[in-house]
Amino acid sequence: MKGKSEFQTNHILGFKWAQISEKAWFEPTIRLFDPEKESIKTHPLKNDSINWKLSDEQFCTGYHDIESYVSCPAQRSVTKMTTYCQCYSCEKAQGFKEGFLFDGELNEITRQYLSQKHYIYLAYFQPGKIKVGTTSESRKFKRLLEQDARIFTYIAEASGLEIKALERAISKKNHHITESFTSSQKLKTISDPIDIGIGEKTLRDSIKDILKRLGDHEIYEKWFYPEENIEIYFQDKLSKIYFPPRNYSLVEEPEHLSGKFLGFRGRYLFLENNGVPFIFDTKNLIGRKIEGESIHNYAVNIPGSQMKLEI
Repeated sequence: MKGKSEFQTNHILGFKWAQISEKAWFEPTIRLFDPEKESIKTHPLKNDSINWKLSDEQFCTGYHDIESYVSCPAQRSVTKMTTYCQCYSCEKAQGFKEGFLFDGELNEITRQYLSQKHYIYLAYFQPGKIKVGTTSESRKFKRLLEQDARIFTYIAEASGLEIKALERAISKKNHHITESFTSSQKLKTISDPIDIGIGEKTLRDSIKDILKRLGDHEIYEKWFYPEENIEIYFQDKLSKIYFPPRNYSLVEEPEHLSGKFLGFRGRYLFLENNGVPFIFDTKNLIGRKIEGESIHNYAVNIPGSQMKLEI
């Protein structure tokens, strides 16, 4: 990728999975907002080299209303925020966190989003962990790729307004199933092959357990799929899986994004710089602005705050 001429001043909005080919194959992309053209650009991350100087601060990524993207009017810094990449005003305008996560009042943006079909998914993670979650019709497979779920399934469907109650009931009634499995936990086994047989059996056993406990619930029973119709999905049928070697350097405070693209897993971007592999946690990249072109050598200039990661 070029740096200065094409991307300077662009704002990094996120990293997304997109269907590039007609064969339903998903590839990772980076989404940039061009303030001069007031437009969003989506670029596939392939075997390109990225050589960007990034802003020191991360800025609010704005929000999507019903029809379009809205850039943050105040361009507020969100550098000190640890979870979200939106300022309070844009987060409130979006309405999802307040309306869905905290059961508050729904605005029209969130109401329309939640009116579409949503699914309950189960995802298997090593070693032997099952995560339950929800995803919308428009993000059915993208959500699981973002989770870096190697094996997963969908067991129920309803509107987004209804589905959260079932998600909570599943995790409450089935103590071996969690609603949260952190990226740092996934990173520990990211280089390891997965035992397909064990993963599929663990999912099937969890499905039986959930249906036994909740399958005849007066509300939830009509949302569950018949057990014999539940299909198991595999990440390698949807996207290319990059397996990093076990020794990597994690760039914790990226002032530069420089190197050849190697792969993308969950929320982690892998680049090779001067023959040395590096990991970037995209939560530290989203919201930064591209200030120009920069060919940076991490291999000889790793700040003390960066750590050697032994996976």
